[in-house]
Amino acid sequence: MIGFLLLLIALGSPLLALAGIAVTGLSVAAAFGVARLIFQDGALSGLLGFTPQGFVDAWAPIFFGAMVTGVAMDYTLFLLSAAKEQYETHADPERALVGSMRTSG
Repeated sequence: MIGFLLLLIALGSPLLALAGIAVTGLSVAAAFGVARLIFQDGALSGLLGFTPQGFVDAWAPIFFGAMVTGVAMDYTLFLLSAAKEQYETHADPERALVGSMRTSG
């Protein structure tokens, strides 16, 4: 909820703020899925050189959730604000998207 309000204040568009929250949620879900696949199920354990525990420690989801949410929200804010700036300059959505990806990448 706080992330939505911050994006709404920064971007001034409820639709962009909602899109930013959705993308952040998908990023966090993907990160948790990969963490579970690697550390709980043991995928790539031979390559990474560890023995899987069969579970994820209780502190890990809280810690990684906070980190991943912060990083994903920062990137979302940078990307969407760059897209908004590009759109205000050129009024072409495709050009705004390409320009924001180029400048934020």
